Amino acid sequence: MYLLLVVLEDVDILPKLLERWHAIGIPGTTIVRSMGGYHAMSWLERLGLTVLGREVEEETQQRLLISVIPDEELLEQAIAEAEQLVGSFDRPHSGILFVLPVLRTLGVHKRRPPSPEELAATAPAPPPTTERERIRCIPVSQVLAMRPIQPAIVHPDDSLMSVAQEMVRHPDARLACVVNEEGRLIGIIRAQLLASELLMHIMPEEFLQQMSELEEVLEYASLFKARSAGDLMEEPIFVHASDPLREAFAKLHKHKLPGLPVVDQTRHVIGYVDTLNMLALVTAGELPPCLEKRP
Repeated sequence: MYLLLVVLEDVDILPKLLERWHAIGIPGTTIVRSMGGYHAMSWLERLGLTVLGREVEEETQQRLLISVIPDEELLEQAIAEAEQLVGSFDRPHSGILFVLPVLRTLGVHKRRPPSPEELAATAPAPPPTTERERIRCIPVSQVLAMRPIQPAIVHPDDSLMSVAQEMVRHPDARLACVVNEEGRLIGIIRAQLLASELLMHIMPEEFLQQMSELEEVLEYASLFKARSAGDLMEEPIFVHASDPLREAFAKLHKHKLPGLPVVDQTRHVIGYVDTLNMLALVTAGELPPCLEKRP
C-alpha cells in the first residue's frame, strides 16, 4: 500500500485529475486547502500578523490531494496522469508529488452496489459481425507487430539541433516524443514544425514572403525564439497498445498528426504508429485472426 500526496498549485486542473484518477480505479481522494510556507509568511507580514480569519481561507489557493493506493502499478498510473496534466513538477509553481509507504489501512475500499452505468461499462462488448467492424477493432499492438517503427525520444532541455539529429536517426517517425526524467511522455514535436523552425534561421526571407496575415507573422516570431524541445513541444496526443485501430485513426485525423506515440499504462513510450503501419496490416498477405474471412 502507498500514500500518494500531491500539492497542486493550479486548481483549475483538479476536476480533470480527479476524473482521470477515478477512471483508472483510484479508491478515493481527500482534498485539503493548503498554503505554502513562504507565501504564508509574506501574506502575514502584509497583514501585520493580526488577521487570521476568512482572509486566510481566501488566500489558500493550493490543494493537497491525499490518496491511499493499493499497488505499485496503479500508483505509477496515478503519477503518470498527474504529471501529464501538470506538465512537469520540476516547473516553478507547479506543485509537489511524493509517496510514502503504508503499513496498514482500514476502510479504504467501500462496497456498494454497482450503478447501471458501471454495469454497462464492464459488460463484454459484442463481437464484431462484419469485415469492416473486425478491421476497426484490430488493437494497435498488432499494428506495431506488423511494421514496428522506433520512436524518436527527446527531453525538454534538448537543443533543437539535438532533436533534429534524433529524428534523422529515426526517419520513419514523423514526430518526436518529449519525455521527462522518468521517461513519461509530456509532449510531441512535429517534424515539419521542427524543420520550419530550423530553416527559418537560414532562409527567413522565403518564409516571410509567404505570409500575408498578422497571425502568421506573430506565429513565425514565436517559433523563431524557440531554443529547446520544451519550447517547441505541444500537448501529447497518444494511444495505448490495447486501443482499437479506429481510435488511432480518429486521433490522427482529428489532430492532423503524421503519427502517434504508443504508450503503456504509465505513459512510457513503447512504439509509434502511423497510417502506413495501418495499411501494412490491412494489406498484408496473411491476415490476423480478426481479419480472416469467416464462412
